[in-house]
Amino acid sequence: VMYDRNTDSQWSQALGIAITGEMTESHLKRIPFDVARWSDWKSLYPDTLVLTTDTGFFRAYGSDPYGDYYIDSRIIFPVENKDDRLFLKEKISGFDNGIHKAYKLSDIEKNKVINDDVGDKKIVLISLYPEMARAFTRIVDGQILEFEYSNGQIIDIQTKSTWNFDGESIEGQLKGKKLQREVYNPGFWFEWVAFHPETLLYLEKN
Repeated sequence: VMYDRNTDSQWSQALGIAITGEMTESHLKRIPFDVARWSDWKSLYPDTLVLTTDTGFFRAYGSDPYGDYYIDSRIIFPVENKDDRLFLKEKISGFDNGIHKAYKLSDIEKNKVINDDVGDKKIVLISLYPEMARAFTRIVDGQILEFEYSNGQIIDIQTKSTWNFDGESIEGQLKGKKLQREVYNPGFWFEWVAFHPETLLYLEKN
């Protein structure tokens, strides 16, 4: 769990809810974020400012203390809910719209674009870089769009407009329009299921 020094409240990292202290049951505002390789991030945003590692504390920022934890079957802390539909360390993108649904990151990477509905939310998941995916609402000016990846480009079927990884149309009828970016939870399958045991799982269409 996380804690804040102002109120000594403890927060569930997975749910963004305070579980003890003055802020108990308060919710953090969730915002979209990326998990990305540094090389891919630099290619997208070459003018990025980088936090210095000169913090005044000794820390080996260049090494990962978790080692093989990402791929082996160990879990450091036990969980109550388990689900064998996926390997427990399968990387997923979890979406919460009152209904919970998980998508294998490898499926998003392979297909580049996945159109789906989660409850009443029309979403599109896009991945153009390894280990990195983004989610958007696929509605523009009241029109529901369906996207495809063709010849290295993201195109909506309805207007044949071309879109970039930031969810902005860069060519075609909808040029200049932007999709609303959606929040999702990147993580391991076991962690998602631990907090959302009733989760749906996206299955690729044959």
